[in-house]
Amino acid sequence: MRGRAGASRGLPSDGLGRRQRTEIVRARRVQQCIVASLVMVALAPAAAYWLSSRRAPRAGQLSDGGALPPLDAIVVPGGGLTVTGDAPAWVRARLDRALELFAANRESYVILLSRGTPHKPPPLDPEGRPIDEAYVSAEYLRERSVPAQRLLQDTWSLDTIGNAAFLRFMHLEPRRLRRVAVVTNAFHMPRVAAIFDWVLGLPPVATRFDAHYVAVDDVGLTDEQLGARRAKEAASLDKLRVTIDNIRSASQLHGFLFEHHGSYATGASREPVSTELAASY
Repeated sequence: MRGRAGASRGLPSDGLGRRQRTEIVRARRVQQCIVASLVMVALAPAAAYWLSSRRAPRAGQLSDGGALPPLDAIVVPGGGLTVTGDAPAWVRARLDRALELFAANRESYVILLSRGTPHKPPPLDPEGRPIDEAYVSAEYLRERSVPAQRLLQDTWSLDTIGNAAFLRFMHLEPRRLRRVAVVTNAFHMPRVAAIFDWVLGLPPVATRFDAHYVAVDDVGLTDEQLGARRAKEAASLDKLRVTIDNIRSASQLHGFLFEHHGSYATGASREPVSTELAASY
């Protein structure tokens, strides 16, 4: 019976002792482990892509899946303006979610980030002055009954790293605002979370921030525009990892921004973008 059992598993039993059969079993297990390892290596790039895409939470959810604590600040990063100076649909989705969060945190501040974008000229008001994104977002919320004294603006930054830096050094630390919810679209969220975690944690740290991330739907963009933006976000996130590794303090961040960054350094050149991509800013 034992011989037939061994044969049914594909093991030769005739003329072999127990030690030889044990060695055969061990060799086959080693082969199976090698094959499994090769399969894992081959699938690793696809798995990494899947995991990175899963980092952005579904619309309206926290990235950590937990309950949202009482908030000191609700933060909306810059997302662009239309040619007429209005908030586009994807930014309105962020602002509407911020309204919901403020309704449950009436003593919190809502902080609207971004002067504009380096990727296209700013729209102008009837008197020919540039329209700031933060101003438009603040007015959207004020018109929907958020008190003006609860609205704080950033009319300086031009990109997501600048958003995070202005937020920390001009609003959060001076007012000792610790518990923060950052609201943005799913296409933007992986890079936003990486940047804000990095910038808010750079030493010296006067405040230990408790940051949470809330994603909303990617609305208002065509498939081509959304595809171009997602590709740009993925490429920027890859470059960002190198920057994060090299910048370990607030003073180094300041040097990077004003000596090397294309949006802030004197004499720096700005990278052109496609029409489809510019439409998402």
